[in-house]
Amino acid sequence: MPTFQRSSMRTGLLKYPKISRRGFTLAELLIVVLIVGIVAGIAIPRFSAGLGQRQATALARQMVNDIETVRQVARASSAPKSLVITSASKTYTLNGVEHPDRNNIAYVVSLADVASTARFGTINFGGDPVLIFNGFGYPDSGGSVQIIVGTVTKTVTVDAQTGSSTIQ
Repeated sequence: MPTFQRSSMRTGLLKYPKISRRGFTLAELLIVVLIVGIVAGIAIPRFSAGLGQRQATALARQMVNDIETVRQVARASSAPKSLVITSASKTYTLNGVEHPDRNNIAYVVSLADVASTARFGTINFGGDPVLIFNGFGYPDSGGSVQIIVGTVTKTVTVDAQTGSSTIQ
């Protein structure tokens, strides 16, 4: 009959070699924070300038579209319609045009809804801040309005002959 011998191998816990873990030093963390601060200091002003440019362009495009809407509604109804700019409240009103979202409410557009720093600059439609389209869709006068967001200025110009508007 065969005899069995005990193994001389030790059973139980295995011993693993110690791995030394090293953390970051305070100096390393300060250098990383300094680098992130420098990158942010360069990126934030550029981002802000780009944001102002986009907001000014969006407001100018919206105004061009709204001028065209007033013109088309005047032509379709064969009745005069107007766009009135109120510089103090940073709004303009499309008189005679139904509000697209709510019935029986004046169609008022606020620049502050797009950019809190937006304002009107020079407004001149024949000497006043009112642009009137007759029943044929022709304006009473040409003119322009400046939209200013931060340091960015966009000018919306209305042609006196055709009533078409452009952004400069």
